[in-house]
Amino acid sequence: KGNDIYTEVYINSKEMSNKFFNFKNFDGKKIKVFIPDNIKDGQTIKLNRKGWKNFNSDLYIKVNINKSFFQKMKEKFAQ
Repeated sequence: KGNDIYTEVYINSKEMSNKFFNFKNFDGKKIKVFIPDNIKDGQTIKLNRKGWKNFNSDLYIKVNINKSFFQKMKEKFAQ
């Protein structure tokens, strides 16, 4: 949208417990993305000025959390 970049990633429980994941930017550089404590599945993290370098744009990463079968069942029956 505009000059900003929107993408999504799938993170696992190890990345959640480490509180970060590595993302390869479109310029080929690795970015260490820190995961906020209260993040929920499907939320977006905004990285200021990490989009297109020439346009000084922002990068928006939608975070999808891979859950184990047991976690999904636990959540389902907790409702």
